[in-house]
Amino acid sequence: MCINIANTYFKEPRFHNQIPVTDEPDHGIGVRSIISVIEKYNGIYAFFTKDGTFYFQACI
Repeated sequence: MCINIANTYFKEPRFHNQIPVTDEPDHGIGVRSIISVIEKYNGIYAFFTKDGTFYFQACI
C-alpha cells in the first residue's frame, strides 16, 4: 500500500532529521504515530516541501 498526500501551507514547516517538528503544545503526536506504524511494518516514508506544498509519502 502506498500513500501520497499533498497540502499547501502558509508558514514554512520546520524539519529535524527530515521529520516535521513543532513547538506547539499537544501537536506532533500524529506524525510520531504514523512513523511508528510504518516502521513497525518495515515500510518507508518521506516528508518534504516543494514549491509551497508539503508532501507526505509512505509505502508499507
